[in-house]
Amino acid sequence: MCTASEIDLKCSLGYTLDRGKFMNPILKELTGIEGKKHIVTSIEYDTPTEKSQDVVFDSVRDILSNGLDHFSKITFDVEPDGSKVKVEVTENKM
Repeated sequence: MCTASEIDLKCSLGYTLDRGKFMNPILKELTGIEGKKHIVTSIEYDTPTEKSQDVVFDSVRDILSNGLDHFSKITFDVEPDGSKVKVEVTENKM
C-alpha cells in the first residue's frame, strides 16, 4: 500500500485509467470486452498526518478541476481517526 506522500494521485489515476501502463493484465483484458461498462478504481492511502490527507485531497480537487469529464463519479472518504483516506473513481466506458 502506498502512502499519500509516495504517490501522486493524479499521476496514478492517469496511468491506470487512461494509459493502462500499470493495469493488471487481467483487468486490461476485462476492460477490453465490447459493451458499455462502469470501471471502479479504489485506492486506499495511509495518512498518518493531516498533511498527508491534504496531499490526497489536493490531488482529488485538481482532478475535479481539470478532468471531470473523464469520470462519472469520484468519492473521497477519511476514516474517523484520520489514519486512512479512500478515493474511489467510477469511469464510464463504451
